[in-house]
Amino acid sequence: MGGLIIMDQQSKSALLDWIPYRLVQDNGQALCRWLYVGEKEFTEPFFDSTIGMCQQASQNSQLKRSVSDADALKQWQAYTNPVDPGALIFHVSRCGSTLVSQLLASSKENIVLSEVPFFDELLMGKNGIDINVPDTALLSAAIDFYTHQRHPAQKRFFIKTDSWHMFYYKEYRELFPALPLILLYREPAAVIRSQKKNPGMHAVQGLSPARLFDIKDELASREEYMGAVLEKYYQLFLAIAQQDKHAVLVNYGEGVLSMMEKISVATGITPTEEQRAIWQERSQYHAKYPDESFKGDSEMAIDPEKFSAAVEAYEALEAWRLSNRK
Repeated sequence: MGGLIIMDQQSKSALLDWIPYRLVQDNGQALCRWLYVGEKEFTEPFFDSTIGMCQQASQNSQLKRSVSDADALKQWQAYTNPVDPGALIFHVSRCGSTLVSQLLASSKENIVLSEVPFFDELLMGKNGIDINVPDTALLSAAIDFYTHQRHPAQKRFFIKTDSWHMFYYKEYRELFPALPLILLYREPAAVIRSQKKNPGMHAVQGLSPARLFDIKDELASREEYMGAVLEKYYQLFLAIAQQDKHAVLVNYGEGVLSMMEKISVATGITPTEEQRAIWQERSQYHAKYPDESFKGDSEMAIDPEKFSAAVEAYEALEAWRLSNRK
């Protein structure tokens, strides 16, 4: 699709101020919309917020949208200078993954990509585009644009995926076969309380990720449905941990700072005392709302009988972690 697009050096340099951020369809052709980011550092809790901030720039005016053939990403990938990969982070949601990504982003050495919508589109297909088999070469090109070194201090990147991306384990491993894979999880009651209060996409039947879960009970309550999702998450984590020597199980119950130390060891990072102090300070605030103090989780009433299978799957995962600690 599309022919070779030749660029002069000035155009190549200018291109690297942009990232592909949306996949769209036009007369059956997959196109990519581009977003000007300039020298923006990606420090927001979720990449959706980063996009919102960048859209305010004059270069991203609705009157002059920048669009290319999607396959052009593969051609232009050679112009990028991505930093080294640090780790992939899979998670079950509401398990400290956003706080972990915020603590990692507190170092200027790290580029942290937290739930990038474009990666989800490339894997699952949206906006009228159906994807049966994800194009990992296209995903690789996109990642290189997002992790292009925009500041001299940047050394490595971390990708915190959407929770349901664990079902694309094979695709991510194809790109990063030996990269540390952090598997973040938490006991089901706490996750379900949080999802019941403020549900994410994967906690609602019928929304995009639902096709990955293959849950047939259309009459399931929120607790029952989320329990079934968590059961699959825990089971998949256990399967990955048992076969992948680069996978690292991290339980929210270990404590945030212990989690960060564990991730540092897995990724070969030696945090300074100053960095540890920053972690300690930032962990006192809400992961998703950095200006708000963290007040702990709600004790909303739930019925454990409705997610007993998730509890069993969690206990099996936790037993395996505890018996295989290094």
